Amino acid sequence: MTPADRLRPARVSDHAQLSALHRRAALANAQDRAALLAHPHALDLPREPIEAGQVLVLERGSDIVGFVSVQPIKPGTRDVSALFVDPDLWNQGLGRKLIDAASLQSAMAGDGVLELTGNPQARGFYQACGFEETGTAQTEFGTALQMQLNIDQQNKQIQQGAARIS
Repeated sequence: MTPADRLRPARVSDHAQLSALHRRAALANAQDRAALLAHPHALDLPREPIEAGQVLVLERGSDIVGFVSVQPIKPGTRDVSALFVDPDLWNQGLGRKLIDAASLQSAMAGDGVLELTGNPQARGFYQACGFEETGTAQTEFGTALQMQLNIDQQNKQIQQGAARIS
């Protein structure tokens, strides 16, 4: 993340830019491209989470370079339903910044757990963010990972890292 990067809640007016980023990032994964193109509805980004204030965007200058969507699913638990970063900026820590922001936002709302159903190809990324596998789920695209992050534990690790830096 550069000094010019900033996190903020998504606005409805961001929908077109978020949709384009979602499509570009999803199709950048060659192993998923054919399945996504065969199910074009999976490339549609719903407006409802944006309208409900459940999407955070990461801006670099005036460009949205990533976003995360997190919805409450049961008391104390939120679901990471979308996490996308501009493919030209992959492996620069931006996805991690979005997960950390979602974790903090969830903790501030009183939640203690983040869950997700994710692409097995992203296993290493999610594990590096502190998620642990809890099982698998069948989706229209095949077997997906089910993972969980203990927010309190994650926030303690973030605070310990910040203490080491200062």
